Amino acid sequence: MKREEWMEAAEPQPVEVGEGDRRFFRNSQRVFRFFTTALENYTFCHLPKCRRARACLGEHAPETYGENYYNRFPPCIRNEAGRQRMIDEMDRYEAQVLAEDPDAEAKITDEQWDAAYAELER
Repeated sequence: MKREEWMEAAEPQPVEVGEGDRRFFRNSQRVFRFFTTALENYTFCHLPKCRRARACLGEHAPETYGENYYNRFPPCIRNEAGRQRMIDEMDRYEAQVLAEDPDAEAKITDEQWDAAYAELER
């Protein structure tokens, strides 16, 4: 197999995303933006509006969710390391809330989470 053929075969293929999936990903991104803000991803985000606001405000267009796995996350999550960093922070927060590990030192307080959750319900 030639290198060009291999590269073409290795390229991720677009995935068909239905309307229900789009709604799910759009709502999930709100939660993800909350955690990426806590992790201060805005400091290296390529979107000026995030850097200026010092908060994660970026979102991929719903039409692009199926093009790339990472389009389902905020724009500052571009690779597996970034995704894993966000998941680790979510796990630390969950452990702290469930009192499994009160020393988990999540960067998010309960008040911040309650405010973000109230925002989701609007």
